Amino acid sequence: MAHLSLTGSWIEFFMKRLQVKTKYMMRKYKFKYLTFLLPLAIIFLSSCGYRLEGTKIPKFLIGKNYIFVSQFKNMSGESNLSQIFTRNVRNSFLKDGRLKPADKNKSDVSLKAKIIEYKLIPVGFSKDDQVQRYRVFLKIEYELSDLSSGNRLQFKKLETEIEFEISSKVDESDKNRNDAVEKGAENFSLELLDTIFETF
Repeated sequence: MAHLSLTGSWIEFFMKRLQVKTKYMMRKYKFKYLTFLLPLAIIFLSSCGYRLEGTKIPKFLIGKNYIFVSQFKNMSGESNLSQIFTRNVRNSFLKDGRLKPADKNKSDVSLKAKIIEYKLIPVGFSKDDQVQRYRVFLKIEYELSDLSSGNRLQFKKLETEIEFEISSKVDESDKNRNDAVEKGAENFSLELLDTIFETF
């Protein structure tokens, strides 16, 4: 068995990625039994001493160590999304370590992204038909490019969604919505890593 070499923060980071990937697979393939695979995967990885550091690199990224993450463009009309998504993506690359965020003149590849859709979808109602729960839906497109050649390496669109509760207090409802957007950005950044590196 491979040697277990992990820090507490890396375990937490990996677990979040595993949870996000499981939810993504459930949405994509509608395999409801995947909820049972998450704890089984955790047990298997723990018992085998699996080395969880990010090591898998696609061929088009071999020899590339640094990534320039441009400020996300926000085409949705919803304020503050650009800063939230850019920060979460940079932090996720930093924690993962396979492509380290850096200035453009030092980087090997660049990531440009646009938030092209933001929707609030009512999903829960009270007995008198008042909205009690919303789903935040976001669609983001991104382009990964080689800075030395200018060639496009990837171009894809990803979706993320998260739900939040409505409160009788306006301030509390706003906080719940902002927390949901923050969580959605975190989920997106982890799914982005899996898409780029094809970890699973």
